[in-house]
Amino acid sequence: MNAPILQFVWHGEIVTLPNVPPTRTLLQLLREDLGHSATKEGCNEGDCGACTVVLAEQKGGT
Repeated sequence: MNAPILQFVWHGEIVTLPNVPPTRTLLQLLREDLGHSATKEGCNEGDCGACTVVLAEQKGGT
């Protein structure tokens, strides 16, 4: 079985993180693993929308 990989675009750059535990939040990854401390937690309840993430698939080769 392949290790879980998280891949996303951050400020125009592709970021690939292997072996991401399913219990780790995106906020934890951005702040703790990638050092983006400007990223803040909102309400911690899922009500305010601060934690919204846009999901998409890349089409074509670019």
